[in-house]
Amino acid sequence: MLDQETTAARLMELFMLFSKTHWAPPRVGDLTPGEGSMLMHLHMIQAGHCHGIHSVHGARVKEISRMLRVAPPSVTQQVNALETRGYLVRQMDPRDRRAVRVLLTDKGEQAVQDTVAAFQGKVDNLIAYLGEEKSEQLIGPLQEVYEYFKFQSGRAPQGATLQERKDDADDKAL
Repeated sequence: MLDQETTAARLMELFMLFSKTHWAPPRVGDLTPGEGSMLMHLHMIQAGHCHGIHSVHGARVKEISRMLRVAPPSVTQQVNALETRGYLVRQMDPRDRRAVRVLLTDKGEQAVQDTVAAFQGKVDNLIAYLGEEKSEQLIGPLQEVYEYFKFQSGRAPQGATLQERKDDADDKAL
C-alpha cells in the first residue's frame, strides 16, 4: 500500500522542481517570457486556433487580458513595449471604429516561429531521452493532471464532477 503522505511529498517536490527548470518555451531574442506568450496568443487568434476568439484583424486588449489571465493595464504595458520594438501594431477595428485591435507584424510572426521551433527542439530532445514508448505513456497522465488543475481552478466547464468527466473520457477511449 502506498503511503499517501510520502506520495504527496514526492509530488509536491516534483512540482516545485518543475517550476525551477527551464521546461517552458525558451526565450527568443529580446522577448521576456510574458511577451513571448502574448505573441503566441495573438498568433493563435489570428490563425483561428483559439477557443472562442478568431480574427485575422487581431485582438482587443480586453480579449488578450482574459486569455492571459492578467489585468488589462499589464497587457497595455506589454503591447506598448512590443509595439515600440516592432513586434506588433495597433489598428482600428474595421467593424467597430471605436475599438482598437492588436496584430502581429512580420517581426512578431518571425519571433513566434522561432519560439515554436526552439520549443519543438526541446520536445524532440525529451522524446529522444525518454524514448517513443515512454513519451506516449506520459501524455495520458499529463493530460489528466492538466484537467484536474483546470477543474480545481474553476476554469473547467460547469456540470459534471471531475470524476464523472474522467469516467466519461475513459468510456470514450474504450
